[in-house]
Amino acid sequence: MHRLDGHIKDIEPRILAICKYAPEQEEASLQQSMSAYGWVLLDSWVAWRTLRYLLKNTFIEERVDEKWFSTPSSYTASQMKAVLGIEDKTIAYIKATTDKSFKELIDNTIQKKRNAAAHFTKKMGINGNDYKNIKLYFDILSKVFLLYETGSFIEDICKILKPKGYEDFKIIFPECEAIDLGDNIKKAFVDSIETYCKCSSFVFVFTNGLNKCSISFNKSGCEVERKDDEDKTVNKAVVLDDNLREYVFFENKGYYLDIQKFVSKVISGLGLE
Repeated sequence: MHRLDGHIKDIEPRILAICKYAPEQEEASLQQSMSAYGWVLLDSWVAWRTLRYLLKNTFIEERVDEKWFSTPSSYTASQMKAVLGIEDKTIAYIKATTDKSFKELIDNTIQKKRNAAAHFTKKMGINGNDYKNIKLYFDILSKVFLLYETGSFIEDICKILKPKGYEDFKIIFPECEAIDLGDNIKKAFVDSIETYCKCSSFVFVFTNGLNKCSISFNKSGCEVERKDDEDKTVNKAVVLDDNLREYVFFENKGYYLDIQKFVSKVISGLGLE
């Protein structure tokens, strides 16, 4: 696990709890207080997710965590676009689902609401029913972060597999035609944002000679399969980490540490060592 996973996982159930229970509270001041805390949590969560992506596949020692990661630093929309490499299709998706531009969502809504909550200013009013927007933005940004994390992970898988003779990299979403990833692998994956955000699984396929290989990503875990040139299954296995846990990418975790080890386990599961 990445050193920052704990920060992110601790925040997420708190955001969801506020969104679930805030409407049941009758006191207006309590509703506002919960919404205010929700904005602070959402801003922190965005910062931690951005930082984790920036440091993906980088091991961080605990002593470093003590000094440098006591509190997250907020990111502007421009900084987030630079760190994640956010594409126009993603910005269009955010606009369509939130009715806000990316800059308006990050800089003029989440961060301003967070600052208003932290400093109790009335310049940016916080309402008791803000939990509805907090939940909406959390859900949308969860999909966006996961899309870019997973896209980068697949791109790095391809970089390792290509020199080993693997080719024809494609992505298949449920009930959709295969998408050829071509040379710009991450962009080709990210451009499928509308399809990706509607599903909870996809399959990454590639070939090695006459072998047809696949890695299935779903909410239960990660499974590999190899078929021969007659389309008969030769090998099939669940991919596990060293602690015998499945890789679950859809739990807001699209990029795992030690990608070399992951690819090694995939090749082993395919029976192609």
